Amino acid sequence: MNPLKFLLNPWREFLSSYRHISSFRWLILGLAVGVASGLAAAAFYGLVEVGKHWILNVWAGLELPAPQGEREFESAATTVRAWVVPVATTAVGLLTGWLVQRFIPESVHGGTDGTDSMIKAFHRQGGVIRSKTFLIKGITSILTIASGGSAGREGPISLVGAGIGSLM
Repeated sequence: MNPLKFLLNPWREFLSSYRHISSFRWLILGLAVGVASGLAAAAFYGLVEVGKHWILNVWAGLELPAPQGEREFESAATTVRAWVVPVATTAVGLLTGWLVQRFIPESVHGGTDGTDSMIKAFHRQGGVIRSKTFLIKGITSILTIASGGSAGREGPISLVGAGIGSLM
């Protein structure tokens, strides 16, 4: 068997599945959602790191450990002001509670991370995630994580990606 033919056969099968315009549209839409979600995830990560640097390093004076190669900002050791952390987390908690209660009250009982919201949207709302829902939850998650609150990045990032997909 010709090695070149062996390598090209899977690609021919793949491309033949996109001969219909509707299939090709789904391919383009999937690529666009993937690129936009990836850029949003990178922006989310960057904003969390900037927020952590300012709140925890600069204002609180804390030197946080980071895995090798993942330290985004270098800062000189300053006077430790540990009281900044509870003040920041309390202020962010109050702001987050107000934003969610004021603008997306329907999400209060929907769980705490993006995965719950996505599952609910898929099963009960026809896959529709309102843009203000994923934007507000994304912003409040950035603030919570940056201020030292107990939260992870994966749920909010997945919610933002699903929101972008729903928007497109």
